[in-house]
Amino acid sequence: MVGNTQGTPEHGNARAGSLNPKWPTRRNHRADEYVRLVKDQLDEAVGQCIKAAGYEFDPENQKMLMKAAQFGKCFIPDVDSEPYVKMCRTLRVLNAVRNPNIGIPSQ
Repeated sequence: MVGNTQGTPEHGNARAGSLNPKWPTRRNHRADEYVRLVKDQLDEAVGQCIKAAGYEFDPENQKMLMKAAQFGKCFIPDVDSEPYVKMCRTLRVLNAVRNPNIGIPSQ
C-alpha cells in the first residue's frame, strides 16, 4: 500500500492507537482526551484490536492488543463481550499449540 493511510477510515491505526493499554496503569491524562476523540468509533476500534490480535503471532503483541480492547470496552455502554472472550480462548489454544513443550513443534 502506497502513501500514508494512518487515520483514514480504512485503516484503524488512529483509532487503535488511541487505545493504548499502558494508559490505565500509568494514569495518563491524555487517555481521556484520545478516547473522547474517537468516542463515536470506539466500538469499531475495539473490534479492530480484537481482530488484529488474531492475526498476530507474537504473544506480547497479542496481549497489548487485547489489553487495548479491554481498555476501550470500559467506555462502551452495553458492549458485547463475547468476541473478546472468544478471541482470548482462541489465542490461548493457538499459543499452547505453538509451544513445543505443550503442543506441536514447528520444526
